[in-house]
Amino acid sequence: MLISPDILESIYQSLPQATLIWKFENNDFHLTGFNKAAINFVSDQLVHLLNKKASELYKDQPEVIADLHHCLKEKLTFEKEIKYKFKSVELEKYVHIGYVYINDEYVVVQPEEVTE
Repeated sequence: MLISPDILESIYQSLPQATLIWKFENNDFHLTGFNKAAINFVSDQLVHLLNKKASELYKDQPEVIADLHHCLKEKLTFEKEIKYKFKSVELEKYVHIGYVYINDEYVVVQPEEVTE
């Protein structure tokens, strides 16, 4: 039994974990989607970053770009903690990030704040 795209979208939007979708094309990653939890995690300004390139957003944080490439190239899922500068608001926090390989075009990123 296949699950309809509408049901899958509802599940994605209902996830409590902030989830951002990055698509690899033209040798760069583009932010192509995020769920409601991601808006709560970052801010409602996240909508302005949709379709932006990782190379532009993270030019001062090359480790983020390197992690996206590592996930895609090695076809693996991994987690790490970093000090992260938010792009939609002037804020810096420590976050635990899960990088999830989906296929040869998509990587999902799931951040969670661990700042104490």
